[in-house]
Amino acid sequence: MTDRTKQYVFDLVDINTKPRSFQDLKAATDPLPYFAGCYKRSLFYFYFHFKINMDTITRAKQSLRICYELKSEQLTALRAFIEGRDIVCLLPTGFGKSVIFQMMPFLSEDPMACVIVISPLNAIMKDQVRKLCENGIPACFLDITGRDGSTFKLKHVVDRDPVYILAGDVDEHDYSSNDDIDEDTGQLHIKVSKEEVAAGKFRLIYAHPEAFLSSKDGRKILQSKALQDHICGICIDEAHMIHEWGEDFRKDFSRIQELLAIFPKVPVSLFTATASKSTKEKLVKNLGLKNPLFITKNPDRPNIKYHKYERLSSIKQENDLDKILGEIASGLLKDRKHYPLTFIYTDLESIRYGYRFLEKLSKSEPVIRVVLATVALGIGMHAPAVRKVIHFKCPTSIEKYLQETGRAERDGLPADAILYVNKTDVRKNRPGMQNSMRQYCTSTDTCLRLQLLQHLDYKPEEGNKNCKCCSVCDILCNCTDCEL
Repeated sequence: MTDRTKQYVFDLVDINTKPRSFQDLKAATDPLPYFAGCYKRSLFYFYFHFKINMDTITRAKQSLRICYELKSEQLTALRAFIEGRDIVCLLPTGFGKSVIFQMMPFLSEDPMACVIVISPLNAIMKDQVRKLCENGIPACFLDITGRDGSTFKLKHVVDRDPVYILAGDVDEHDYSSNDDIDEDTGQLHIKVSKEEVAAGKFRLIYAHPEAFLSSKDGRKILQSKALQDHICGICIDEAHMIHEWGEDFRKDFSRIQELLAIFPKVPVSLFTATASKSTKEKLVKNLGLKNPLFITKNPDRPNIKYHKYERLSSIKQENDLDKILGEIASGLLKDRKHYPLTFIYTDLESIRYGYRFLEKLSKSEPVIRVVLATVALGIGMHAPAVRKVIHFKCPTSIEKYLQETGRAERDGLPADAILYVNKTDVRKNRPGMQNSMRQYCTSTDTCLRLQLLQHLDYKPEEGNKNCKCCSVCDILCNCTDCEL
């Protein structure tokens, strides 16, 4: 069946409602002369196969208590997983990539089906596992040593019944002093042993690559009979980290193919928001993916306005920081409660200076409105109301810059991405500095949004035309029709 025919069926059947009947489909295809004989029969076969997949996806949504309609890209990924295909999801920050792999174990007919999720940060794993546990989904995350795991339990359930209940099983559990209450959610943070993980009690297992590749305990977990029998998918979240961190920082990210080799028949799914053509090719080759399906969406964020300004040399950077932070401090003093939530990405030295500067503000209302951070902040974070992302120093690649500026505008309201750059930032001997980012920082006559999208082989989507979408266009455009 050709892709054209499949797309025709998708158009006939509203994927967000109950599929039409056989008679409806037949009536729709009868007037079309080129749908004849065996070609028509194959169309009907595909329709019913499609309907079965949609019924399976609906049941998985119910398991996770998802009450909203899935996007077409999410549905495409889930259908590909059902068919056993490797997939590469290149979807924008905040799109809902985690929903895809969280639904995967519930698409299998195996009641003990389990998915391994490789993730780079404890904060991501903890947050996602906590939310899954809130919905009654047995999930856990392993520490970087692979020796211990953690999960969550609602405190009122533990208070009512001192028995540890997981996925319908009743086991005694020792609530040691290591278990603690999450003050924000009221959930009990529970330690779980590697034996519990190896026994297949969890439907989703989150882990660092080091937990499996550099840990004997982690390898034993993977080699357990329960996981060998019931692992149905391996997902790599924030897959761009394989190249960004795998070379120098965390070398086990470059060894993930060794993990995949333990489960050669299990489909592999990669998830990231940004990847250039060369990065995609490297990922597929290095991980040995088999004819993967690429699921992409234009990363254009029309509500983010990009700004770029020159700053003083690094030896005078405190003067620039005083000016930038002074404006922020004035805004906070004027109206802290309604000051736009702002992320400032910079280095540790500048963070210390900025903290001391802003610490002078009154602490009578401890509401966080400004966050000074290094590059790791925001990966996997759900913070929908970020209005400004400020870079006091440029990242080394456009992919990193798009990842970090993508923390803004998740609620669809206007936001600003502001970059301060000097000649030291773009020097030729700066480790890891890519030419595309250097060109972005030094150009003066090309739209900033266009440069970012062209690097990923995209262009601004039709209907998102805005002649004043960046600080360069503000200067070059004399049009009075376009305003952000």
